[in-house]
Amino acid sequence: MIPDMNNLLPVVGMLIATALTPGPNNMLALESGTRGTRAVLRIVLGTVSGSLLLLSLISLGVGALLAALPALSTGLTILGGAYLAWLGVRLVWPRSRPRDVQTGPQPATVRAMALFQLANPKAWLLVGTSVTLLPGTENLLPLALAIVVITTPCLLLWALVGAASLRLLRRPQSRRRFDICMGLALATSASWSVLHAV
Repeated sequence: MIPDMNNLLPVVGMLIATALTPGPNNMLALESGTRGTRAVLRIVLGTVSGSLLLLSLISLGVGALLAALPALSTGLTILGGAYLAWLGVRLVWPRSRPRDVQTGPQPATVRAMALFQLANPKAWLLVGTSVTLLPGTENLLPLALAIVVITTPCLLLWALVGAASLRLLRRPQSRRRFDICMGLALATSASWSVLHAV
């Protein structure tokens, strides 16, 4: 069954607006764009598969369970914030071994990015609102397709911006400044998530 366009269009608009604006996933996609295709694919596949997993869980009633148990929701947000902070720390204070533009610290794995979506407040808001606007099992497939079709190119766009800046990052000092900025951006996102959860 095809969903009512009057309900589908607002969901598509919200997905586009949310997927394009800065957030943890997009910051990680931007950073991965400076590390090559494999790093970008990890972020994109992990984010999209995690969002689809989140869609399934919310449709099965996990969203209602979290609403009934605010402490569980807060705990998930704090875990997500801690993960973001850890990624930020790895960028700001890398390991002592020598680094170059294409190596360490390595970006998150597909599994880690997928699991991160379960603790990402922006992902919960996005998917939860989508399910609210288009309720019913008959709308799961259109919602899943919309998430894949919209989220993927938006993440790739952020990764392309990162790849385009690669020429500017060939000097170690420039790369170091970029890593510090990305690390601080992730730490800020983590702080924002945790502060709004407690």
